[in-house]
Amino acid sequence: MELEPELLLQEARENVEAAQSYRRELGQRLQGLREARRQIKESASQTRDVLKQHFNDLKGTLGKLLDERLVTLLQEVDTIEQETIKPLDDCQKLIEHGVNTAEDLVQEGEIAILGGVGEQKEKLWSFTKKALHIQLDRVETVGQPDRRDSIGVCAERQNGYDSLQRDQAVCISTNGAVFVNGKEMTNQLPAVTSGSTVTFDIEAVTLGSTNNNEGGNFKLRVTISSNNREVVFDWLLDQSCGSLYFGCSFFYPGWKVLVF
Repeated sequence: MELEPELLLQEARENVEAAQSYRRELGQRLQGLREARRQIKESASQTRDVLKQHFNDLKGTLGKLLDERLVTLLQEVDTIEQETIKPLDDCQKLIEHGVNTAEDLVQEGEIAILGGVGEQKEKLWSFTKKALHIQLDRVETVGQPDRRDSIGVCAERQNGYDSLQRDQAVCISTNGAVFVNGKEMTNQLPAVTSGSTVTFDIEAVTLGSTNNNEGGNFKLRVTISSNNREVVFDWLLDQSCGSLYFGCSFFYPGWKVLVF
């Protein structure tokens, strides 16, 4: 059944109005999308500027802090160097004084000997008497460091121990021996001397229970480096630990330790 022309015209007008309304709605949505895009870009741009400024401020602050820390560490190194060298300077002065004394004694003795017993008896007697009163071995020898002297890391902070060479601790003694839970390892590092750098690198290997034959349920992988050499081993603990503690134990006086 065909529609009357008037009805067709009315339906066409309604369809046009609906299309126009739909177009307006889509246009509004597009405008909203453009506005949202603009806001996102503006917000992202502002965020970038804030981040750049923030990190520039951080760079300035951290740079200042690092510079100050560097100055402090360098001053500590200078102090340690001066305090370490001072005994050497004193020893050198003592040796030089001994050398001069010995040279004077040698010259005086040679003159007395050349004169012969008959002619230079008084000089020989004076030289012999003088030599007896001069202490030629004035330079003191440096005593050997105590084997208990050591630096290391502890799983628990406990006082009252004589040395770090004990249970729940790993350490290196000043003679280069490495101790794990109080037992000395076969591998050994160079002796720790003035100016030595010792590094402890520790990471967790396993958590939870392990084989009972291993004697622990918490394992750490430890690397100790000293003078371009290193030893690597697993450190077994009875239980997990929330933190580790740096420790040092010295019986021989004069050690200076810088930690960073």
